[in-house]
Amino acid sequence: MIAEGRVVNPISIKPCQPEQIVGDITFFAHVVKLATEAVTVSGAYDCGRGIIEMWARHRPIGAAQDPEMLARNMRVDRTPGGSFRRWRSARAGVLRAIQAHWHGRT
Repeated sequence: MIAEGRVVNPISIKPCQPEQIVGDITFFAHVVKLATEAVTVSGAYDCGRGIIEMWARHRPIGAAQDPEMLARNMRVDRTPGGSFRRWRSARAGVLRAIQAHWHGRT
């Protein structure tokens, strides 16, 4: 339809939709639901900003959980000193990136 230059929306594609059930609703009702619940162009920035901020907040959590994973998965013949020094160095880089992110905001 798009290649033919025709408008594509839930109403114009209804005749092309199969009459099958998706979950407890018809396929067409599912398409309509997707179209009505989609992020609008004006809301895309806010949605993206929220994703980035949640990611930035979860980075320190992951960095804090790394030593626990190191301790749990360390081979018997390894000593904690070298592993934790490498982790501390990596953590410092993560913390610098987070500080740059938050301090760079206006």
